[in-house]
Amino acid sequence: MSKHPGKGFGAVWLSGLFLLTACQPVTSSGGPLAVSLPTASPTALEHGFGSESQALPRATQKGAERPKPVSPLPRGIPSVFPSAFPSVLSVPIATPAQPSDSHSGGGGSNFVAPAPVPTPLFYIADILESETGKSILNAREQAWQPDYFSAQPLRLTIVGNFALSSPLQESEMRFTYEPGLLHQTLTGPEPRQRILLDGVRPLEVVQIAPEHIQLELPTQYLTDLQVSGTHTLSVESGEQRLSVNIQVKGADTSLAPQIERVIVQSGEQLKIEGHYFMLNPAWVNVDIDGQLIPVGQTEIDHLGVCITWLNLSHFPFATAPGLHLLRYRTPLGITLFSYEVHP
Repeated sequence: MSKHPGKGFGAVWLSGLFLLTACQPVTSSGGPLAVSLPTASPTALEHGFGSESQALPRATQKGAERPKPVSPLPRGIPSVFPSAFPSVLSVPIATPAQPSDSHSGGGGSNFVAPAPVPTPLFYIADILESETGKSILNAREQAWQPDYFSAQPLRLTIVGNFALSSPLQESEMRFTYEPGLLHQTLTGPEPRQRILLDGVRPLEVVQIAPEHIQLELPTQYLTDLQVSGTHTLSVESGEQRLSVNIQVKGADTSLAPQIERVIVQSGEQLKIEGHYFMLNPAWVNVDIDGQLIPVGQTEIDHLGVCITWLNLSHFPFATAPGLHLLRYRTPLGITLFSYEVHP
């Protein structure tokens, strides 16, 4: 023990005071530390940056870390820095509400799993070429390209579910054309059960089963199928109708319509003969002397000769004596034809 307790105590007191003074940060009223940032480069100064002191967050009590360098702010922007974010943000995930316990004693939950969605009874899953098995509905590499000149009918298989309350029957889908015809625009509600291409060309049914239907479709001279884009195939039974889209790539051959002759019949019917006509009236635009005329039925025979019928009962000017100009347009081209009506 020191003989001079006063002197020893004073030395310790002075040493402690020195240490406290050395560790005490220079602050103003207990605020954040004032750290002087490096002087901005001349380029930064030209843009309004300066060597100001910026306020940084105070170190936590658990351990002070050296502040990371912070780029100086432009003059006039308040030097306010947000609190540091945690390295990982914890975001609550919403969970579905659990069914409440209906038992008064809370002895267990009466949670009932949702019932599985029933398989539809009427749907189309795919359409395949029967010979190759190639899908024309879900073609991934390229669109379906029908053969315009093939005399062999194309066989197709529709895969799906066709268990209707009123079953599809082959006998209900039969239809016939006049001798020599290969294609004809469908008009009217018959047959009641039918499978149609673009709503106008019925397909011949070969076999019907609950999960597949085999069909035949002649593609020869069927100009409609040479229009690139979306086509539809529909299965109809009474009021029930199911339709799917098929992507088609047309041939590179020019199939612009050609008119060979026009015949006025009975003063109300106009018969247009030629090649490369279309069955679908929605894809045909016919006008006479600049007046649009609704298109009726179109027929295509086994030689490719096409006939389109126009009803002119509401367009008497088209059969009046004189020279008339007819224009026939399809997505594949347009043709002009002049015809004369004699008194």
